[in-house]
Amino acid sequence: FKAYNSLNTDSALSYANSNIKLSKILGKEDYIIYALLDKANILIRMSQLSDAEILLGKLDARKMEKRLKIEYLSTMYYLYSRYAEYNDKYGINRKYYYQTEFAYADSTLKYMEKEDPYYPLYKGWQYMRTGHYYEGISLGENYLAFHSENDIMKSQILYMMSICYKMLKNVDMQINMLSKATINDLYIANNNYESLSNLSYLIYQKGYISEAYRYINYELRMAIQQKDKIRILSLLEVLDMIQKGNSKKI
Repeated sequence: FKAYNSLNTDSALSYANSNIKLSKILGKEDYIIYALLDKANILIRMSQLSDAEILLGKLDARKMEKRLKIEYLSTMYYLYSRYAEYNDKYGINRKYYYQTEFAYADSTLKYMEKEDPYYPLYKGWQYMRTGHYYEGISLGENYLAFHSENDIMKSQILYMMSICYKMLKNVDMQINMLSKATINDLYIANNNYESLSNLSYLIYQKGYISEAYRYINYELRMAIQQKDKIRILSLLEVLDMIQKGNSKKI
């Protein structure tokens, strides 16, 4: 499941369902919950938000041990971040979804120890949300200085830093962080891109129209492969703008 998690949603969903069956055969409640959370994460990735919400609604976080509770809260955070992403342009409940997303993010962080591998990412996003952009960048730089391995966490930390630079209106450093995150995503075969569309838009603004057109088309193909309907909708808007610029250049 972990191997396919960022590569192919169909395969990941198939393995998640197999894990649910196996965990039920073993009769271990914590195994079952972990497997259900894996499935919920993939459903969210595939933009099947209501199905994921129904699945998560069947779980009782009050009975979970600490590690499971962190996984549950982080999945709820992911769910509402996708609701917020969709409603950012297409819904009327934008404020509610963002508030709920941030509440789950802070709840997840509250249960995390500083030694947790995902603590720097959640703390970095908290810095960003509360306007402490330099602290978020410093945290990211410190993390990268001591973690040279190429993994999904590196991409996410770089993306978080790019948003901090965006809020500080430092476009060159924003492009730098997004470029490094995209290269890392390619290196680890992560098809769940967050960085490439932002990078495409920024280099388009700087006049690199052909490159932006190539990048955004690549990300759109990956989003279609991942069955990520929410990202496809947002990418189509950027693609339309870049496509017009590319046609004009030709």
